[in-house]
Amino acid sequence: MNFKAPWIDNLVAMVDLRIQQFSAIIETKTKDNVFVKIPVNVQYFIIPDGVENAYYKLSNPKAQIESYVYNVILGHVPGMILDDVFLKQSEIAVDVKTQLEHRCGRSAMAFRRC
Repeated sequence: MNFKAPWIDNLVAMVDLRIQQFSAIIETKTKDNVFVKIPVNVQYFIIPDGVENAYYKLSNPKAQIESYVYNVILGHVPGMILDDVFLKQSEIAVDVKTQLEHRCGRSAMAFRRC
């Protein structure tokens, strides 16, 4: 028998389980004093079993994702010359993904592509 008692069970919030996307263009300076604009797209979704963790442990997921992405990009690119930025593009993307998974928690969110 299933029923809902309104004085015991209540709905806190609706959480979207679809794939969402964060997009940004990060402007930074390389080691050889060249300004570059790096487009970043991160696709993420909330794992159905981790809805509670995603809602209660992450206060503002999009802002937190943006902060982590900026930290990783601005940590790598200023120490590289322009040619290395283009050559190591996939390494930077992998590092962004691993940092996001580590910071946001693998039990709450998953990241598909950076």
